[in-house]
Amino acid sequence: MKSIKAKVLVAFSLIISLCVILGAFNIYSSNKSLVYSQDIIERELPLLIQDEKHLYNLAQRTAFVRAYILYGDESYKERFLQYTEESQVIQEELLALSDSDKAKELIEKSVDWRTMIVERVFIQYEKGNEERAKEILKNEVAPISNEVLEGFKELASKREELIQVKPSSKAGNRSRRQVSSCPLQQSLSALCWRLLLPTSLPPPSLKLGTG
Repeated sequence: MKSIKAKVLVAFSLIISLCVILGAFNIYSSNKSLVYSQDIIERELPLLIQDEKHLYNLAQRTAFVRAYILYGDESYKERFLQYTEESQVIQEELLALSDSDKAKELIEKSVDWRTMIVERVFIQYEKGNEERAKEILKNEVAPISNEVLEGFKELASKREELIQVKPSSKAGNRSRRQVSSCPLQQSLSALCWRLLLPTSLPPPSLKLGTG
């Protein structure tokens, strides 16, 4: 009787230990997922939004400066200056969120691009040197704007991939960990049966249902 009682106590101790271990593991996995989700919400997603806003702003300013040089309508210049003020706010928010050297470099180039337009293109155009203004716009301003646009497109694409890939990899890791815990459960269950039953009886076969 004492031997059977001892076996029962050992078996239940193993079962309880297994439950505690698996429960702690699930809590740990859930906490890691929560931390990652918070990182996306607080960092990656705001950065992606700022990248996209800066892209849109730069594209709009490029269109306005070209329209101003082509048609001479002051409203296009005013819109360019208005969007320039908005871009400064976007750039400050982007730099506050990101420590990326690439983002800093692109922002510096966009500032140089803006300065070149205001201090060279507009001045030449308003002096009556329209052809010179167009030449500067085509040969000096356009290459910088294309480089900055492509650079921010690349940053935005990489950030989108990061946001999409990490959750799927996390889900895959969780699935693999859940599958890998099954042999442990089966082994401990078999051990409990061997402790409880006579050695002449085999432990019950543990099969996963197919239904």
